[in-house]
Amino acid sequence: MFAPRMIEADGNDRPCLMEGGSSEPPREPFTFIIPTRGPRTMDADTYPVRGQPHRLDREQYRQQWRAVGFTLCATQGRSLVSLRGAPATIKNNLRAAARDNGCAVIAYCIMPNHLHLLACVVTEGGDLLDFMDHFKRRSGFELGRLGEPGPVWQRDFWDRHMRSDEHLDEAVAYIMDNPVRAGLCEHADDWRHSEFCGFPR
Repeated sequence: MFAPRMIEADGNDRPCLMEGGSSEPPREPFTFIIPTRGPRTMDADTYPVRGQPHRLDREQYRQQWRAVGFTLCATQGRSLVSLRGAPATIKNNLRAAARDNGCAVIAYCIMPNHLHLLACVVTEGGDLLDFMDHFKRRSGFELGRLGEPGPVWQRDFWDRHMRSDEHLDEAVAYIMDNPVRAGLCEHADDWRHSEFCGFPR
């Protein structure tokens, strides 16, 4: 199981506890950086739990350092990994869209028919919904040029605001372990289409 390491402001590190309380280390060490600027502690009352993919108030997507998880599904019959050049196109557009909209990607995983993503706003004026819109439009256009004409992404997507540090840790582990749970590989680090980028500092 993917198990990022937490590095506290005092320089001490500890393993993140995953689902079921396990702190078993991964095959290769990963490092999860807690930002020294901006609050990482999250107020559980800030974000209500939703059972449907409807958006919260727009300002909730502009809060600096508040991580939000997204799941985007491809349109029926699309494959995000089998088309030559598609994974690299998705990765490049994630980075570009995040940069252009004042955001940072914490972790992502490209699955055959959907994308898991964890990101946060890092600069004043940043907006996660603008980031998502930019990413979907640009990546859809470039994937079309690779041989995927028509809409690539479904119109709507799910998002989940991280309600605590523990919630954030679990989200990172969930994203990175997704290919293992799906039976696509034996270990998280065997999957070439995912990356844990760390929490921005």
